[in-house]
Amino acid sequence: MSPKELHRRWRRRLVALEEAIAALFQKCRTLGGAETIHDLRVAIRRARLYAFLGRPLLQKEAVRRFDAWARKINGLLGPVRDCDVCLNWLAGCPDALDAIQLIHDERVRLWNTAFELLRRRRSDFPGVMKLRKHEENPAQKLEQRYGWELAQVAVDVLNEVAGADRMSPEQWHALRRRLRRWRYLRELSLSKRAHSTDAELRWLIRVQDALGESQNLEMARGLFERHAEWRESRRFRERARTEQARWI
Repeated sequence: MSPKELHRRWRRRLVALEEAIAALFQKCRTLGGAETIHDLRVAIRRARLYAFLGRPLLQKEAVRRFDAWARKINGLLGPVRDCDVCLNWLAGCPDALDAIQLIHDERVRLWNTAFELLRRRRSDFPGVMKLRKHEENPAQKLEQRYGWELAQVAVDVLNEVAGADRMSPEQWHALRRRLRRWRYLRELSLSKRAHSTDAELRWLIRVQDALGESQNLEMARGLFERHAEWRESRRFRERARTEQARWI
């Protein structure tokens, strides 16, 4: 792929992400459904990476404001999303009605808090696609930054995997985040049509998904640990631990 094609693709997809974030943010402020929250957080993560890659081309203040906004929104919605993931896991567990009610009540409480804060914010969000004026060789600068970031994340992942048998849950989570970054970078180098057939991307998705399942169970354990006074808390923590080991 030529530098010019990479540059065109980066600009086109970042603009599309901005439009998606604006629409999802409005929908989230109104409804707050599990799917909307998930889609919004994913779009924000992708846009943050694209903004990082485009730092030499974008206005510094636009990047700063967008990154601060993105961190705040994802941080606000993260605990609600954790409950949604836990509820999805519990839906497949036998004898989980009381557990579902417990986490559902937690979800309602967290969403009510998040909703009030979201409602007070402006209806729009600070877009990041504000290019610097008269920037020389933007395609070459983007390609250099992309190549460096791709090489770095690949080295980091392979170094961490070498010590996988000694990794803590926090290190597994960090590995998953790096794999996700690698995946997003790989997607940027491919046409939409090639996403379903590219071997490297398919491998990254499989590994990321497995680690994602493990991380979801780690998060579920944490939720039940916060409700240690509940009589069934220990049973569900142990169930999550057993399933988590299988995914790892």
